[in-house]
Amino acid sequence: MPLDPDPAQPEALNSAVMEYVGRFYAGREHAPALAPRPPDGLIEALHAPPSEHGAPIESLLATLDRAVATGFDTAAGSFLSYIPAGGVHAGAIGAFLGAVINRYTAAAHASPGAVTLEQGVIEWMISLFEMPAGAAGVLLSGGSIANLTAIVAARTRLGSHRGYRRRTAAVDSDGRATADRPGRTPAGHLGRSSRWAQADDDRRHRRRHRFGIGRSAGALWLLPFGVGGLLVRDRSALVEANHRSGAYMQDVPDGQPTRSGTPTVSNSPANR
Repeated sequence: MPLDPDPAQPEALNSAVMEYVGRFYAGREHAPALAPRPPDGLIEALHAPPSEHGAPIESLLATLDRAVATGFDTAAGSFLSYIPAGGVHAGAIGAFLGAVINRYTAAAHASPGAVTLEQGVIEWMISLFEMPAGAAGVLLSGGSIANLTAIVAARTRLGSHRGYRRRTAAVDSDGRATADRPGRTPAGHLGRSSRWAQADDDRRHRRRHRFGIGRSAGALWLLPFGVGGLLVRDRSALVEANHRSGAYMQDVPDGQPTRSGTPTVSNSPANR
């Protein structure tokens, strides 16, 4: 497809994809949580490089269908994992729209409206868990980066406030990071409270304990795959670990808030 297609081409692609999505959802109710072993030759065939001449969308969707018919079916009704995820249609549509509109939301001045929408979602999440007024958060591309961001924020905070310089990261035999030692509990959050912590008689605390928040320093959200969120009780922990500026931001006015809400310092020649 050309970079500047005529209106009929995207419409044909959309129609074919949505037809596939309909068939996919229709088969999820009775789909097995774990597919049988891939047939002989399938993995080798899927490993082939893409064609230099492209392929019809129907052929590509058929290849995709064969690929996802292997392993776990995380969108199946029978899939109940320790860390659940699912093919949430609303989430898929949101990801599609975000990719189409393609706004840069790493800084508020680049897309004030889109960043404001995101901030509204984050503040709703903060209120849902009844976190304090100084809490903040960020939406991320999944649970792994949410865990990493939380660990970096905690490391920065401890290093700057307590003089710690060395930390040990827990990894499995394949080198993948685990959050068990930094403070992961059965609820999947960082902190001292457990999902099974007994709530007191004050109803306003029950929701936090039910979600496993309690006195935690932060919380992680992830569903579906590719969507994650991190909340922290102290906004400065995120700012200290992640806030940056640079010469390429020379057109940002002095005091203009970035995505984190922290005013930037202009790098324009007049202020150097």
